[in-house]
Amino acid sequence: MLAAGTGNAATRDRLTATTGRLRDLVGAHLAHEERDGMPLVQQHLTPADWARLDREVLAKDYRPREVPAVLGWVMSGLSPDQARRIPGANPPFLAFGRLMARLFDRRDARTFGRATTSRRDRALTVVTRVVAGWHVRLNRWSSGRLGNRFRGGQVLLLTHRGRVSGRSFTTPLAYARDGEDLVVAASNGGIDLEPQWWRNLQAEPRCSVEVRGRRIDVLATEVGEQDRSRLWDALNANIDTYDGYQASVSRRIAVVRLSPVDHREG
Repeated sequence: MLAAGTGNAATRDRLTATTGRLRDLVGAHLAHEERDGMPLVQQHLTPADWARLDREVLAKDYRPREVPAVLGWVMSGLSPDQARRIPGANPPFLAFGRLMARLFDRRDARTFGRATTSRRDRALTVVTRVVAGWHVRLNRWSSGRLGNRFRGGQVLLLTHRGRVSGRSFTTPLAYARDGEDLVVAASNGGIDLEPQWWRNLQAEPRCSVEVRGRRIDVLATEVGEQDRSRLWDALNANIDTYDGYQASVSRRIAVVRLSPVDHREG
């Protein structure tokens, strides 16, 4: 049935986009388990418990020929420091794991279309990265007095941690306000790929923003259906390009809420 449907270009594109959204949702769920659930597990399981789990459950789930593929899946997206904490990791193991992770990432890219990015999108990505770098430097050099507006809309600087490298990156984004919260769109300038900053936030939602030189620690969450339409309109009122961006891409552009940590905890 799926094979028959993919003969039609429109059906194939919808299937790819839907599967991509499912992958992102599952990835965010797994990231939540790793970030919030595993620390609780590690507090209560003893080394003997882990050994029994490995012997009675994990070792039975995978045949030897399946282990390399599973290792690639596990190591994909891990920072070098995280990979070194895998039990039994040594230099040969890590080298083999990095190789399998690269193979996994390539297959993932082919499956979800990221390997076939258009020449226009590739060029636009490079230009956007260069312009964003200059924008950040100008804003910080002027202590937020310059570079805080774009096309008449307000701009913040979002600092997020790379899900693979562990490095900090800063991205300028147009925003709208919703009470104490700030709202941004993962539009990526109308490119049919999720922006790296949003993929990073799905792995680690704790981040910070700078608004006119003032730094605020925030927590990122995707806006739900109940508020999405209202906040999408607010973003378009700030800069009226988002409807055009949505019309030019097959994915659904995520609307992201950035909630000040103190306000959210209160």
